[in-house]
Amino acid sequence: MITPSRTSSEFHYAIRHIVSAAEKLEHAGRHVMYLNIGDPQSFGFRPPEHVIEAVQRALKDKFTGYAHSRGLLEARESIAKYATELSASTSPDEVIITSGASEAADLVLTALLNPGDEVLVPAPGYPLYPAILNKLGAQARYYRLVESNDWQPSTQEVSSLINERTRAIVLINPSNPTGSIIRDETTFRMLTLAAEHDLLVISDEVYRELCFEAPPISASVLSKKVGAPVVTLESLSKTHMVPGWRVGWMRFTYAEKMPELIAAIGRLASGRLCSPTPAQYAVMPALEGNKAFLAYFIS
Repeated sequence: MITPSRTSSEFHYAIRHIVSAAEKLEHAGRHVMYLNIGDPQSFGFRPPEHVIEAVQRALKDKFTGYAHSRGLLEARESIAKYATELSASTSPDEVIITSGASEAADLVLTALLNPGDEVLVPAPGYPLYPAILNKLGAQARYYRLVESNDWQPSTQEVSSLINERTRAIVLINPSNPTGSIIRDETTFRMLTLAAEHDLLVISDEVYRELCFEAPPISASVLSKKVGAPVVTLESLSKTHMVPGWRVGWMRFTYAEKMPELIAAIGRLASGRLCSPTPAQYAVMPALEGNKAFLAYFIS
């Protein structure tokens, strides 16, 4: 009998488990609407033509073999330009392209944590983070998003959870699943806590451009005032309606405070060779092209 590893038994991704439960209901004759994964194409939305055309041209005319493990230079340059225009000065060397933001989260946490380490994560929150932590033998410590306070976290509670085993704080802004926007002043206080305790901030900002009101300021911008090292996770999946293309990235703010971590992430990234090359040609037109379609999508 071939048995699986203990590590694999500790990986439980709730979003996919919901699918199994839903399929059982369907087999029993119930109608089920799947809202477990944010896939705009499931609801009739299509990617913008200028993004599709860029990948089509790449497949026909450009290099689509193994890319650099950190990603195509033209894509990393575009991401660095995008971040710098947000006022988070970034170089292409401070960007790693990944198979969606999910792989970015896995790479960062795997490079950072040892068994027994702790990470502060929001509750409610995106279930991928505790799933990765369980796999790594690390511990999720939950700080609450308070419904009666517009789903805002308490920085006092966050502070009370920090101990000698704490390695990082995960911010998800806008929140998945509540959709709430963490106030900029709250984000700033959490960055201040991270700086005071020498913690990494992992800022998941996948939905930042899809707000019905003014979007939050990126944690990478706010960190300039306090010097907290930040790894920002972003992707095209939701903003450009291409979740199955698996185009995401991480970018580093205050990279000089985490050179060994960045090197470790690079080693892990080299082990999977590269993220899919053809879809990386979508990054430049997506970030630098016309974004008028977003207003229609959000409305």
